Amino acid sequence: MRSTKTSVSLSNPHPVLANTEVFRTFNYAPAVAAGGLLFIAGQIGIRADGTVPASVEEQIDLAFQRLGAIMQAAGLGFADLVEVVSCHVDVDKQLAAFREIKDRYIKADAPTWTIRTQIIRTPGQIPGSADLQGASRSEVTVRSGRAGKQPAAALSRG
Repeated sequence: MRSTKTSVSLSNPHPVLANTEVFRTFNYAPAVAAGGLLFIAGQIGIRADGTVPASVEEQIDLAFQRLGAIMQAAGLGFADLVEVVSCHVDVDKQLAAFREIKDRYIKADAPTWTIRTQIIRTPGQIPGSADLQGASRSEVTVRSGRAGKQPAAALSRG
């Protein structure tokens, strides 16, 4: 059976994500379209220069900016979301900020939303390290799609 998935391709450098070489280095796509949905890799709140902000609010906003840029490359937007999965280090302290920022991006036709708690590490951090300084405090993964519309722009067969 022939694969019907297509991967999103992003320019390098990208105006929002900056250096997109990480996708090739770790051998994964920023997003893959399959079965009428766009599956987007989890995005953390990292600045274009590669630094992680200390503020969880800035991290969350940057994660949504990155998601928006990837969806835009596929011809979709936040109105097309069907699922959001958010991961938080300290959900009790982060949930109010996350909801406020999420609602700036997702205006209507709310998607499903699953909340998870965990420690999220950037690719340069060593698993099991006790030093959490610089660790991302939130990550957001989404699936998007639109009935009758296939994600199309910037896609390549994978």
